[in-house]
Amino acid sequence: MVDRVFNDIDDLSSDVIWFVDKHGSKDIAIVGYYDTICYLLNELVRADYDIISCELHDQAYDGYEEAYYMEIVDGNIWCGKMQYEGHDTYIHMENDFTYVEEDFEKEYLKSNPDSLHISFGFTDIYEDEDNSEDDAPCLCFDNDHRGFTFCLNDDGHHIKFKYKGNKTLTMDEAWEIVSENFN
Repeated sequence: MVDRVFNDIDDLSSDVIWFVDKHGSKDIAIVGYYDTICYLLNELVRADYDIISCELHDQAYDGYEEAYYMEIVDGNIWCGKMQYEGHDTYIHMENDFTYVEEDFEKEYLKSNPDSLHISFGFTDIYEDEDNSEDDAPCLCFDNDHRGFTFCLNDDGHHIKFKYKGNKTLTMDEAWEIVSENFN
């Protein structure tokens, strides 16, 4: 369930900076896609926040496809991977408040069940476009073929399903998993 829908990344950035400025004593975090975290990092640096530690790599560089985190504590920024290599779960975070991009909320809550957070998305995902080429189902494998993302626009609703398993999947096996979850 999405708690907050932003018009675009600039609105999210403004909201994060406002929250940090208003609640300076609170430790906050953002969990999201590489592109989301990179954009926010640039905006926060422009707003005079300091980078203490940052491990961000484009997927093409290291093949990592899961969420990244950014923590902001006392005007200082830490960034890294939410999932360590060889582990299936996300790291446990002990901050006061977290913005979690909707695609990562389920995995985030497994490791952080008591977290005070909002799940966020962007308006363009929820727009109803009558003549969109995106209406066809889409299934995209992770680099290791052990996981995939399934997307579908159905009657004005955008459905996104992520799967990650332990064995390498064929296209037929992936579609079987999709049909089990959406029939």
